[in-house]
Amino acid sequence: MAGHASFRDGKSVEVETQTGPQMIHTETVVIATGSEPVALPFLPFGGRLISSTEALALTEIQKKLVTVGGGYIGLELGTTFAKMGAAVTVVEAEPRIPPQ
Repeated sequence: MAGHASFRDGKSVEVETQTGPQMIHTETVVIATGSEPVALPFLPFGGRLISSTEALALTEIQKKLVTVGGGYIGLELGTTFAKMGAAVTVVEAEPRIPPQ
């Protein structure tokens, strides 16, 4: 379903669609607003260095990989690949993971 949504309460969302408004009732709502991959000046994307968007499009699991950034996206991708059998290393500049 595509459209413009408004929360009515903690478990109800009204979506304005091309065919009219539709009410969705649920126990849990996840708000995923998306993200933009950012290449670091000293690590530009290309070749074996890919963005999180490109990682989601991989057709085979790598045996080893490094996630640069221990924030939510880096940890989610690292966890997902680890559960599929990859040996994952997370590199983070801050003293703890997640940095916040």
